Formats: sequence, C-alpha cells, structure tokens
Amino acid sequence: MEDYLFLPSQLHQKKVLLYGSGSSARYFIEHLQGQCELVAITDAQINTESLCGLPCFSIDEAMGLMFDYIVVASWAISDISQRLKDIGAKGEHIYWFQHNKNRVVEHDHNDALSAHREFAQEQVLYAFYDLDVARATFDVLGFLCLAEAQRQKLGCDSVHVVVVNASNNDFNIAARGIISTNEHIWRKRQILAQSCGLLPSCHGFTLTTTKEEAASLLFQAQHVFPHNYSVEQPIACWEFDQLFKLTEQGEKVAYLQASLQARQCVQQYLDYMNPAKSGACKKVVTVTIRESHIKPARNSLFSEWCAFLRQLDKNIYFPVILPDTDRCWSENVLALASETGCDIYRDPCFNVELRMALYELSHINLGVNNGPMHLCALSSHCRYIMYKQVTEDYAHTSTQSFLDRGFTIGADFAGANAMQKLVWQDDTFDVIKSSFDKLDSMVVSQEQNETC
Repeated sequence: MEDYLFLPSQLHQKKVLLYGSGSSARYFIEHLQGQCELVAITDAQINTESLCGLPCFSIDEAMGLMFDYIVVASWAISDISQRLKDIGAKGEHIYWFQHNKNRVVEHDHNDALSAHREFAQEQVLYAFYDLDVARATFDVLGFLCLAEAQRQKLGCDSVHVVVVNASNNDFNIAARGIISTNEHIWRKRQILAQSCGLLPSCHGFTLTTTKEEAASLLFQAQHVFPHNYSVEQPIACWEFDQLFKLTEQGEKVAYLQASLQARQCVQQYLDYMNPAKSGACKKVVTVTIRESHIKPARNSLFSEWCAFLRQLDKNIYFPVILPDTDRCWSENVLALASETGCDIYRDPCFNVELRMALYELSHINLGVNNGPMHLCALSSHCRYIMYKQVTEDYAHTSTQSFLDRGFTIGADFAGANAMQKLVWQDDTFDVIKSSFDKLDSMVVSQEQNETC
C-alpha cells in the first residue's frame, strides 16, 4: 500500500507540529520522508528533549513555535483538538493521523465522532409507535419525521423510539388475513427497527414485549410524543395529513437520510457494477417494483416498465431494478432484467438503510406508489417520480382516501422540492417516458448551472 495516499495537499512542504509521542507518532515520522517539514513534537506529558531526532516541547512552549499545521497522532482526537483550540489553535489547522488507515484527515472527520454517547434524561424525546393504532409498515416513516419535528420544537438532543407491542384489539383483528403473525414479527425487526436508523437524532430504540414495559418507559420519560400519549389510550401519529399541516405552517418534514456507512457500502456496489469510463459514470436510475399478493391492482405494470427500460440508453444510464422484497426471485423480475439488460440489486430489499443510500446516490428513482418509495418522499436528498397514486378498488388508495389524508389530487407530496414528483396516472410506457424525460432534463440543467 502506498504510504500517505490520503495526505492532504495542504500539508505538502508545510511546517507541521506533531502532537503525540507513541507508536503512531513514530510511524508518522519514519514514513513521512520529507513530504512536509516537521518542526517539533509535543504531547500532554512530554518527558524527553528529543524524539527521532526532533525537538520536543510542552504544549504551551510548542504553541509559540512557527508552524502551519498540527497533526495529532493519537486516537483521543476529540479531546486533544478541543484542548488545542482552547489554547489558541485554529480548527482548520488541526489534522488527525489515523495510523490503522494510513491517512491524515481533518480533526472533525466523521471517524472522530464519539461512538458512545449518553444523553441526559431531560434531553430525550420518547416517541411511542403503538401497534394498537399503527401498522408494522413503512407508515413508521411519517411517524419518525413528525417525532423529529417535535424534538426540534422542544430542543431535545435525541429521539428514543419505543415500539409498543400489539394486542388483540379490533384494529389488529381487522388485519388478520392480510399478513401473518410471523410476517408481522419480521416487519417489526426489518422495517420498524431499521427505519429508525434513517433518523440521525434517533439514538435509542426499544421493541417492547408487554404493555407494562411500555408503561415503565412512559413513566420515566420527561418528553413524550405523541402529545398526551398513554398506553391505555394510544394515539396514532403517522398519517400524511399531519405532515401536510406542518408544511402549510412552513415547517420541514423530510428528515430521513442514509448513514455515511450505508452510502459507502452502496457506493462499493456502484463502483463495481457501474465503473467510471471516459471520466464519468453512467447515471443510476432505480426502478422499485411492487409485485405483492396484497392489493395486486396496485402492482407495477411489468410490460410497461419493460418497454421503458428497453429504450433507455444504456450508454448514458445504469438502470437498477429493486424487486418487491417478498418476490425477489420471481419469474417476472428475472424476465424483466433479462429482456432489458438491467441489473437486479437485492441487498437493499432486506436493509432499509442500504435502500435509502441507493436512492440518495441515484440520478432518478422511479416506482409506483408503495411503502419503500416513501423513503424518497421523506428525504430532501432523493430525486424521484412516483406513479399510480389512486387505485379505486381499495379504500386506502381511493380518491377519497387521498383527500382525507390532506392530498390535493394532482399535486406533489408534502414539502416536495422541484425534483420530487407524484404522477397521478398509471405507470404506462408513455407516462413513464414523458415524465422521466422532463425530470431528467431538469436535473441536467440544474447540474450545469451548479458547475457554472
């Protein structure tokens, strides 16, 4: 491995004060080989006059020397950088040598963030997602955004999501026959728990097994969402009409985003499958498929998507098919990929954070109205077109249902930006192509303006 492949150019041939006297500092000195000018070494408790031929000084003495940058060769970067800033060092002049990764990065690099943090009880908002009034579905996404809005309003530091176990009340009895008990349990882990990872302020998650456990958490909580929630009389707070009300008041609702780790994982897939050629990668276009046995009239029209993907220029675009999680290896999906030359990416079907990361890293995301596509709708980073809003055969997707939930028929989702579109027509070839071409042109124009 080439040493200091990631050495910032700012440090080349500059005067550098090295903080640290252990093995990391010695390794740094041994392998630097004149790429920068080391003027001295300092440490919290330096007890030698020289190290590896370089003079050593106390921190106070070292701050009087002439240097351009400080490189900290220690894992205690957060504490050391704060100490250095307290005695006059500028943050932009402090760098961190990561011995195990053989690189130098900014002192406030994401790797420097504390992995273990405790929050004072009075600074935690406990958000109760009660399965006696809410489903184990992507409805939780709206709940998370509403909880975040309340957290910011209260000035709390973090959100702790509590999923309250379901009982055999009328609400849940009515759902029997739609999803099995095993699937319900699966969804609690795979959808509810994973979705919480998309809310940066969520630092706690509890999946309760009894009402008593939920009541105990409620008793100790100083800040609770929804307002006036109780285990005996739970409150549903996830419906889209509440998101629309916030946007009407000028508030933001799109708070979800992928973690840096998830983006890095997906980027590896994209780098391998869609490598840069002639200086640029192809534009990633995702197609999220709905192929469910539940309300099948809402499913994607395979023949229409096949026609669209066939004509998409593969020299410009890299289309990725995301199959329905329950039908990842269906004959329809395999045929769609085979007939269009598209890749099927199944990993995000089983990991919500990877799905969000892929959506964020893509040029445009396409799909019919379904749960996973609402990751795009509740993110400010995703460009998307969502088709087939209304399916009159089902109460939840009827025109009246949309009106009841605060939608304006023909309009976009709550808080949507110019690159986020709801198309109220079915996913036919002509509709998909015309809407894609229009948004594609808008994205290209925006990117050109940003580079000017």
